Amino acid sequence: MNSVIRPKRKDWPNLIQRPALEKAELNNVVVEVFDSIKKYGDEAVKKYGSLFDKVDLNSVVVSQHTISNASSHISKNLKAAIQLAKRILKNFTSLKRKFQK
Repeated sequence: MNSVIRPKRKDWPNLIQRPALEKAELNNVVVEVFDSIKKYGDEAVKKYGSLFDKVDLNSVVVSQHTISNASSHISKNLKAAIQLAKRILKNFTSLKRKFQK
């Protein structure tokens, strides 16, 4: 990490930018993750949970109690937005599979 002391105001936008992966590089990472999960299952999920989320999972199964408890802390608007996103992604994936055949 680089430290910048008293940067000029004109430099602020560049300094706050997060590093971003190029689209092709990001796509390669996603394909690698999915392939690994297809091949190694839960062990790969645990590996990537540790790598990306910095969490060590004992299990990849979420209990119904945990789901219900988490659900009670989410607003109705957010739940509706999540359901909408789920439908959109499901439709997109379905169409994409159709056209890839």
